[in-house]
Amino acid sequence: MVNWHHRIRQDCKIQPISLDIVKQPQNGVVTAKLSRRKLDRKTAGNLRHCYGKTAVFIEVYYKSNKGFKGKDSFSYKRVSPQSNDKWNRHVVKMNITVK
Repeated sequence: MVNWHHRIRQDCKIQPISLDIVKQPQNGVVTAKLSRRKLDRKTAGNLRHCYGKTAVFIEVYYKSNKGFKGKDSFSYKRVSPQSNDKWNRHVVKMNITVK
């Protein structure tokens, strides 16, 4: 797992999100998996009143091609159905070093 995302409203309600891959890596593959876990200080951020609530996370995974060692990169967008969500326009660029 190289990254994760969730979307929580101020009232601690879970909002649906998905990932759109903008650029696949040249030497591997990117996948996303849904998981459920409780929000803690790191995952809830400034929504302290949501600590302990269960949220749906999208976990981002990178798997290199067999035998590949070196640098790779990919990019994606985290997308929610809310048109006013500022993160819908944000492209996440990931640089990976496989040893």
